[in-house]
Amino acid sequence: MILHSPAHLISPRSGISPAKEILIFILSLLLGFGLFGAIYTLLSPLLSHSIFGIAITQNIVIFLGVASLYAYFVFRKKAPKALGLTAPQPIIQGKNRWYEGAIILGITLLVWCLSALLQYAVGEAIQALPKDVSAWISQYDKESEAMLETLQDDSAMASRLKQIFIIGILTGVCEEILLRGALQPLLIRLTHSPIVGILLTAIIFSLLHQSVLNFLPIMVLALWFGCLRHYSGSIVWGVLIHILNNSLALF
Repeated sequence: MILHSPAHLISPRSGISPAKEILIFILSLLLGFGLFGAIYTLLSPLLSHSIFGIAITQNIVIFLGVASLYAYFVFRKKAPKALGLTAPQPIIQGKNRWYEGAIILGITLLVWCLSALLQYAVGEAIQALPKDVSAWISQYDKESEAMLETLQDDSAMASRLKQIFIIGILTGVCEEILLRGALQPLLIRLTHSPIVGILLTAIIFSLLHQSVLNFLPIMVLALWFGCLRHYSGSIVWGVLIHILNNSLALF
C-alpha cells in the first residue's frame, strides 16, 4: 500500500506575502467575533432563550464566516479549492475508491479506540493528582461542557434531530472549513512543514474544546483529520468522519 503524493497547496494570489496573509486571517477572526457579538446583542431577547440559536450563529458567523472572508481576500476565485471544498484526490495508489474508503474507515475505528484509551488513561491520571487539582480540573471540564449538556438535555425526537443537525452536521462542516480548510494550509506554508502544520492545527483544535480530560483524545482525532486533508487535498473525508463522530457522541 503506497500513498499518493500530498495534494498541492493552493498558493495565495500575487501580492499576498506571508505577513499579509497572517494579518488577513487575524482581521477575519476579529471581524467574525465582533459580528457574532453584535448579532448576539441585537438578538439577545431571542438568542438568550435559545442555546440552539447561539450554536448556529456561532458556527456560521465565527467558523464559516471567518474562513470565507480569509479565503476570499487571499485566494479570490480559487477560494473554494484553497479551502478544500473539492472532491478528494485518491490517497492510496492502485486501489479503487471503495477499497480506499474501507481502509480509511478501518483506520478511523482504530483512531476512535486509541482516543477512548487515552481518555481513560488521562482520567485515571487526573484522579491520581492531589485532590484540589483533580477537583479543579473536573469543575473546569464540567463548565466547558455546559453548552453541550444543555443541547443534549431534551431527548424528544424533534430536539434530537436538531442536536444532530447542529452538533453533528453544522459543527462538523464549519469547524473543518476553518481549521483544516483555512488554518492548516496556512500553518503548513508558514512553517514549511506539513508535520508541524498538522500538529499545530490539531493542538489549536483541541484547545478550542476547552477540556483537560479530552485534550489528547480530541488531538488524536484532529491529527487524523489533518492527514486526510493533507493527502486528499480536500476536507470531505474529515467532514464526513467529524459528522459521524459528533453524531455518535450524542447517543
